[in-house]
Amino acid sequence: MKIKVNDMSGHCILIVDDSLTSYALKDHLELQGYHVIVAESCAETREMLFSPVKVDLMVLDYFLPDGHGTDLLCEMDPQTSRQRPRVIISSGILDQDSHTWESLRQRLPEAIRLLIRAYVNKPYSFDSMDAVVNLILSASERRTENPNEISSGDFEALPRPQTPTDK
Repeated sequence: MKIKVNDMSGHCILIVDDSLTSYALKDHLELQGYHVIVAESCAETREMLFSPVKVDLMVLDYFLPDGHGTDLLCEMDPQTSRQRPRVIISSGILDQDSHTWESLRQRLPEAIRLLIRAYVNKPYSFDSMDAVVNLILSASERRTENPNEISSGDFEALPRPQTPTDK
């Protein structure tokens, strides 16, 4: 993967997925004005997260050729120089309503759970992914504490756990 640093006027989205759909989503999001990079493996994602290119949002598949998306999340320790972008988990294997997903999510450290802003079931429509991406990125621009204001048919924004500062 070649990483090119350029003058990006919009948000940078990193799609971490080894499916052909990731390139169609990349093209679609670029038409919406986003700078989009695709990483097809954990190794490529690690390289990207240590690069000088600031990633605003990561669309992360659960199953990758060389590991799991949640393993990548756990590596995003605040003590490293690795970036910690907001995350949309995208999976056709894990259902956000399943006991397996909830159990897996609860095993993640709280600091990592806070990065996960939404879960999108595959297959998804580009319109639904647009809604989630726009919601998360516009919420950060408004500096709102609740980026999960909207929901759509085939995604569900995850509730953010309360932190001591929320009380």
